[in-house]
Amino acid sequence: FVPWCRKGAVMSVMSEYKALLWSGKALDRNIKRHGSSLVNDFWQLSISAVASGTPASGFAWDRVDYSAEAPAGRWKSAGDVIGDTLIVYGGDDGKQFMSDVWALPLLPLNPNSSLATSTSAVDGSKLPGWVQPTVSSGASGALPSGRRGHVTVAAHKGNVIVMQGGRKKH
Repeated sequence: FVPWCRKGAVMSVMSEYKALLWSGKALDRNIKRHGSSLVNDFWQLSISAVASGTPASGFAWDRVDYSAEAPAGRWKSAGDVIGDTLIVYGGDDGKQFMSDVWALPLLPLNPNSSLATSTSAVDGSKLPGWVQPTVSSGASGALPSGRRGHVTVAAHKGNVIVMQGGRKKH
């Protein structure tokens, strides 16, 4: 399987051989017969390691199911991976511009492993466990307003995500 065609999704590089795709507005015929729908599905793209200077077999998509409450579907949100956690902020749910922060703790991966997260299923497999962290205001004393279409970039050494721009109202 591959993800439905979509726009306004969060895609972040997790490692040299892994990328993550979450949410967006998609043409998912299982949800809606005509037109696009907001989705909150989660995918991992694995890129085969380079062997002897020549690319190996290519790319593979894997859908990862949630084991706990996940953020509501939205589009034009932004996120990035810091350390072993995917951080997502804001977006548009079709009614309002969101100002929420969600975190998905990930276990360290090697290039040949599949996605593993902090929550174990009954059968011993690893499934995503989203959490909504408490966010306090920084030195400015203010929290960012809800928005869509913004950009976030992880500053890994300081465990900080920098956010720029976006639209604040419909």
